[in-house]
Amino acid sequence: MHAEYQRGNYRVLAQIRDGDSGSSPAIISLCEGKLPIRVRSFYNALWIQFNTDWSDTSTGFNVSYTAEKLRDKFLLLTASRVKRIIRMGLDVPSNIVVPLDGVDNPVAVDFDPVQDRIYWADTGLKEIRSAFLNGSDSKVVVTLSAKSVAEWVAVDPVSRLVFYSDAGNDVIVMLRMSSWEQKTVVSSGLSKPRSIVLDTADGLLFWTDLDQEAKIERANYDGSERQTLVTEDLLYPNSLALDKANDRLYYVDAGTNLIAWTNLAGTQRKTISVSFIAHFFGVTLYKDYLYVTDWGFAGC
Repeated sequence: MHAEYQRGNYRVLAQIRDGDSGSSPAIISLCEGKLPIRVRSFYNALWIQFNTDWSDTSTGFNVSYTAEKLRDKFLLLTASRVKRIIRMGLDVPSNIVVPLDGVDNPVAVDFDPVQDRIYWADTGLKEIRSAFLNGSDSKVVVTLSAKSVAEWVAVDPVSRLVFYSDAGNDVIVMLRMSSWEQKTVVSSGLSKPRSIVLDTADGLLFWTDLDQEAKIERANYDGSERQTLVTEDLLYPNSLALDKANDRLYYVDAGTNLIAWTNLAGTQRKTISVSFIAHFFGVTLYKDYLYVTDWGFAGC
């Protein structure tokens, strides 16, 4: 099969959408040499577009399906330039745009598995918003001030709390889901707070600060017992991922182009990857794998 157009360095052979029309949410683009064994849809129909030219006379693809009801494993990504939040399947390849109203510049997203809701920070709308995972019931949780720049959200589904960092007002704020009461828990010694990750078992808050003297810090949920973990070899520590079982806090730095970890006491560090062309922005941990978003990579 010969493709009609290219994306990145690969020819796109087909596109699959979760629904019955060309406007349905996209699941995946099938690239030459990268055909998956399975894809997963969440609708009772698939829309498939093949891309070929007149010179090919082969039979194309064969599709079969099974129906099942499983709790899918996924990552949530924000794509701020195209105003989207994307659900990326981990069990089988899929990239599904969550159909949301009220999205302008989403920069961070987290998930509450108790109510199947996503929470995201939108710097364009100056809001913290929430919706069900299928995109329904989109609503404003918090309207922020004109000066606010909400850089991150983190959900504690056990304690029913939501934290967000505000790089415009240089604070970290805690919200109670029961009432949406706000409480500022860190208000001093911050210049541009960004990533937040939570230890929900012990009530610990970890965050990055992109000050001229960048740092990674930790504190209790209420801001007490604050401790600086990392200050050296940091420029833009954009994101954190907690590995409580192995006493590690992973981080990515877009200024030094590295992926590294520190122990939770800040007494030990190790660099695990360096790239001179990367611009690492997000990182998360699932089982034994780190998933990293890279603004410097272009591919299919």
